[in-house]
Amino acid sequence: MGRRSINTTKSGKYMNPTDQARKMARKRELKKNKKQRMMVRHAVLKSKDPKQILVDMEKLDQMEFDSAQPIRLNEKVLRDKRKKLRETFDRVLKLYEKEDPTLCDEMKRMMVEYERRRQQAITYFESVKHAQQVTVEDIPLPEQPDLPQNVSMIPLPSDIPLPGAQPHSILKKTSAYGYDRPPPGPPPGLPQGLPLGKKPPGPPPGPSPGPLQDHPPGTCWMRTWMMTGMRMMRRTILKKIYFSVFPVCLSVFSDFFTLPTVG
Repeated sequence: MGRRSINTTKSGKYMNPTDQARKMARKRELKKNKKQRMMVRHAVLKSKDPKQILVDMEKLDQMEFDSAQPIRLNEKVLRDKRKKLRETFDRVLKLYEKEDPTLCDEMKRMMVEYERRRQQAITYFESVKHAQQVTVEDIPLPEQPDLPQNVSMIPLPSDIPLPGAQPHSILKKTSAYGYDRPPPGPPPGLPQGLPLGKKPPGPPPGPSPGPLQDHPPGTCWMRTWMMTGMRMMRRTILKKIYFSVFPVCLSVFSDFFTLPTVG
């Protein structure tokens, strides 16, 4: 197809000279303002924020793939809005391919991340919708293995630890003055410095204090004092009982064995 003549219309009819002159003037004006119109279009595209365009597209995805709430807009309206936003993003991307390649690469990376998130949202939405349509009776249950009739045939796990000796507890401690075992005795033989023919002196007089582990250091005198006091108290009680009960018993027995006098 070649260029159509300016002397005729689209249907092939002849055009009068006045319309021909008006058409030529319009063509020259459009050619003159073409550069200005391109600058206006570029300015409009530069005013668009690529991140905001992607945010708007994500909002549309949330409205469309929300399994909890129904879609508020028609599917055709959502599809048309997403198409317009995508075309605007592509025009901005094409504009920055020549002017700012670094920004163009960043926009491509953001678009890839958006597509990945959108695909995840679609997968989750489809799985939820599919789960809502499936009934519980349609889910197959796993087959139960045959259990042995004899209980002794059931295998027991071998990694169960058996109870052994109880370890020594760190919470149970002896007294600060006590001993876990009796101290060692004196070495065998005569003590050093003792002349020949003499025996070492014996233990001191008084009751034995008992094993050393039962009486911590510093408590032997207390035990001796307590034992002496108890012996004295026991003797005093026995004396009181003896002097209070014995005369009564003696008078009773004397009356019993006294012979009656004959008148």
